[in-house]
Amino acid sequence: MAQSIPRYCAQCNADMAGSKRRKYCSADCYQNAMRPVRHQWRRDNPDYRKRQSERQRLRRHGIDPDNFTPSSTCDICGDKQETLAIDHDHDCCSGKYSCGSCIRGFLCNNCNNGLGRFRDDPLLLRAAIEYLCRANMLSDT
Repeated sequence: MAQSIPRYCAQCNADMAGSKRRKYCSADCYQNAMRPVRHQWRRDNPDYRKRQSERQRLRRHGIDPDNFTPSSTCDICGDKQETLAIDHDHDCCSGKYSCGSCIRGFLCNNCNNGLGRFRDDPLLLRAAIEYLCRANMLSDT
């Protein structure tokens, strides 16, 4: 009769006499053993976290990240930036994120904040343009 070889957990050295294939005695031991491996992988692959974060941001706005290439220039001022805000119609989706069908474009933070400060109201924006024109005419004389 063959005797079984004693087996011990690779993490905590607990006796695993009845186990034939498992390397760890519990899910906790497995997680504890893999934690340094995952952290090292993340340190070695810094773009992964950034890429996943961008994919999640697009999904929240109802955009399929696999079939979409975001713009790198602001739709208002034309500035090139690595990450642009996703501008959407707040009358359609009142929250922070959109449904995907009401996306108007991609804006730099300055332009996005500017539109937000004017509460997406074209009349307020026109009034601001007229104000700037009047102020510039006064300063030219």
